Amino acid sequence: MRAALAAALLVVSLPFAASAQDVIDPAPDAAQPPPQAPVNQGPMIVERLHSGFLLVPEVKATEFDKKAAGLIGGSAGWVSQETFFIGGGGYWMPTTQSNDRRLAYGGVVMQWFVTSGDRFGLSAKALLGGGRATLPETVSQVVGLPFGRDVDRLTPAQMNDLIRAHTVTTTVRLRQDFLVAEPEVNARLGLARHVRLTLGAGYRFAGNDWRRGGGFDRGQRISGAVGSLGVQIGG
Repeated sequence: MRAALAAALLVVSLPFAASAQDVIDPAPDAAQPPPQAPVNQGPMIVERLHSGFLLVPEVKATEFDKKAAGLIGGSAGWVSQETFFIGGGGYWMPTTQSNDRRLAYGGVVMQWFVTSGDRFGLSAKALLGGGRATLPETVSQVVGLPFGRDVDRLTPAQMNDLIRAHTVTTTVRLRQDFLVAEPEVNARLGLARHVRLTLGAGYRFAGNDWRRGGGFDRGQRISGAVGSLGVQIGG
């Protein structure tokens, strides 16, 4: 009787043992892809963008009244995140007492740094403001003409000769206030920490003073090409 009961329990337990073996040791899935090794993307580099005060003394070579002239001056302001500069600037022409041509102008200076490397950079720059110029002007005056019957008796040819004989031509200085817009392209070369050499080329557009209906359609004697050489300090 005991032997029969043991045989019956053995027969009943065989399906459960086979099921447990399937759960513990499942067959591998041939369709499952093998695990991939992690991809190394390299170290991440984070650089801080700086802001600061920038001073730029400059000298300029320009065309003024159809002649070559030199200017000295510069600009100063704030550089934001190594990208945008805003400040003020001014330039004037060194003169002597015998010089009858003078030029001075200034205004707001804005500059956008297209590339800003330690050794080389490119930027677009513009000055918007106003100034004053002194230009020579030739003036002719007729003086000392006789009046009365003596003039009435002259023929037209004699009258013309008399006017020419009494015409005095002089050169006077005329001052003119004007508006100015001076766009410029700049390149800079790093010399040392916070010191860079700048080279620029642009054009000065000059017009009438706004108080006299100013615009940039006049002032051809004041307008002219500009080349600059400067040193950036700071920034």
